[in-house]
Amino acid sequence: MIRHDTLGHYVFSAPSKDSASPTRILYTKDFKDVYDCVDANSHHLHDCRRVLEVQGTVNQESCHLRITGISLGDGEERFSFNLKEDVKFMTSGKDYDPFKGVCSKETDLETWLEDMQNAAKDPFWHLPGYEEAVTSTIDFTFSHYAGRPGFDSGRRFVVRSADRTLISEGRTKPGGRFLIDADPEQNDWRATVVFDMDVTETNRPSVVWKSGIALSDAPDRHFIVGRLRRGRLQGPVRVFGQVTNDPNEDCAGELLSGELAFVGHYGDGRPEGYVWRGLKGGAWVHGKVNEEGELTGENIAYVYPDLRTALIGKFKRGIMVSQRKVSLRA
Repeated sequence: MIRHDTLGHYVFSAPSKDSASPTRILYTKDFKDVYDCVDANSHHLHDCRRVLEVQGTVNQESCHLRITGISLGDGEERFSFNLKEDVKFMTSGKDYDPFKGVCSKETDLETWLEDMQNAAKDPFWHLPGYEEAVTSTIDFTFSHYAGRPGFDSGRRFVVRSADRTLISEGRTKPGGRFLIDADPEQNDWRATVVFDMDVTETNRPSVVWKSGIALSDAPDRHFIVGRLRRGRLQGPVRVFGQVTNDPNEDCAGELLSGELAFVGHYGDGRPEGYVWRGLKGGAWVHGKVNEEGELTGENIAYVYPDLRTALIGKFKRGIMVSQRKVSLRA
């Protein structure tokens, strides 16, 4: 299969004799420099290396290309490539930094949060997916939904790829648990996936998918963006659509559409390390989560919307217990 995009890239997809890598992806602009990659989705290529020579056969009737051998340069540095933006990101060699431009010391807090807030772009696109993204199920818990009306259990969602290809569907289980069957043979699981909570039931055939479910015609309001490893969230995760910090408040089931609600790192299906949780009104709670993935403990910050003033203190499940006022450095 061959596709040609508006930026001038020619992308070839062909079956391979190597059972460990059944599909080979080659891309080029000028047919002089050709690169061999792994196809993450329609926009992003990973583990790319320069090709010295390609051996293959072409079916004269169907024009299908079958690759029988590829010669790669020794010691070639590898990179990820963004076809949509024509951007290369080195993923090997002495200059490799997986968080370059995302979490660098040169990036100020306001600019970084603005970048994270942009739902149209994936700031972590260059990170390769996991080989074993799913086994037979997806199973993780988003604890911020636990006990929250309309979210805790029975909330319908679809799972889609970053380019909006629909992959699966389900409903949340008690405690904010996401548990659905998954086909590990689908390549879409290896790249960024989106758990889209803003879905409606409709009979319009132009947008209907399985079980009468469809993506909303309105801009995305509430969704989780991340990668999977063995069916659980792993690596950088962003959540859009803010709710109250306390699930017991009267308006706990209300949603602020599209606003960044969470950004942080997940390990084995739960938050780990330092995270940011966005609140209605533009404030943030920032700190290191405990072993349960909760913002519980000392030295957790409530950051005011001006990003200059904060309250540092003791929190329990993201709710302030005691505090002291501090100022943030620019």
